[in-house]
Amino acid sequence: MGIWEQGLNIINYINKAGYPSYLVGGAVRDHFMGIKPKDIDIAADISLGELSELYEKVIPVGKEGKTMLIFPYNKPVEITKINGKSISEDLHNRDFTCNAMAVDAEEKVYDPLKGKEAIQNKILVPVKEGSSIFIEDPLRLLRTVRLSVQLQFQLSRKLRATFYNSAFLIQQTAPERIFKELDKLGSCSITKEHWENILPLLYALPIDILSSREVQSGLIEEEPVFTQLQWWAVLLHQNGESWISRGLPGKLTAHHKEVDRYVGKFPWNNLNLYDMSEEVLQSSLLLLKLKKTDVNERHIYKQIKNLPIHSRKDLDADGKDLLYLKKADIGEKLRLLEEAVVNGKVANKKRELINYIKGE
Repeated sequence: MGIWEQGLNIINYINKAGYPSYLVGGAVRDHFMGIKPKDIDIAADISLGELSELYEKVIPVGKEGKTMLIFPYNKPVEITKINGKSISEDLHNRDFTCNAMAVDAEEKVYDPLKGKEAIQNKILVPVKEGSSIFIEDPLRLLRTVRLSVQLQFQLSRKLRATFYNSAFLIQQTAPERIFKELDKLGSCSITKEHWENILPLLYALPIDILSSREVQSGLIEEEPVFTQLQWWAVLLHQNGESWISRGLPGKLTAHHKEVDRYVGKFPWNNLNLYDMSEEVLQSSLLLLKLKKTDVNERHIYKQIKNLPIHSRKDLDADGKDLLYLKKADIGEKLRLLEEAVVNGKVANKKRELINYIKGE
């Protein structure tokens, strides 16, 4: 049974218990676009207590208790209490017309805002006039960008104008929410045409990303596919103190700062290449490529391959050979040996390494 059929079964069960319920949101949109929905969203006129009488496991989500999770097919299905007095009022409170459709258990379609028409025309049309959709939730600014890429839709003329006039509102959004939305954008396949459309939108948002014009130009020309680490290294290049960094996991923050440091050091010497992780190297090479820096990747990997050692474990001496030193000094001396071997100052042979340290 497909996800769509599972959703119909759920709303049919809830309806029979006396609570009107509907499939809504992205699942309905994807269904009418001929795409298999990845998950199901349901709007229902039902409370937490009432839903708990129908399903053994119900988990409330959020402080207001309007959203609940059930697990009828061993994976979570989100049920949200209808926002308003009717499903029509609920749909009028959504973001874009393509997301403002509903389907009941008999598969009757509720489309008061011409969402199907927007899908056929491949245009993102806001549910409400003016900037109200962005005032209600400024994160919709980034959601607009992501959906235009994900769905391959153009922004309506009014939406584009409203976007630019409302861009400043994004600063009212928590960095953690901005991180999650930008992270979703990074997982999309972004073509040259997409970049040409969304770069002006992203640049208009005061969130300190993609400030390098060189990088912006490179994104359009190269159409790169990113790992998560590369995506954030590119977004935050030369924006080390970006305020949205507060919403990033520590690993991503440390990575982009290290990448910026090595991009600034290019061309790299042996010690730089020795110290770089493969992830940092890949992100650094991508950024240099976007900035149209003359880089011979083949030569760099050959240089790495020819290094005398590739990690501290490769040293022919270890901490046990330096036990005559103070314990606090051993790590520092091993680092000196790594640098000396990589820079060709001493051969990687135990006796020579020990003598080198004694001669320091």
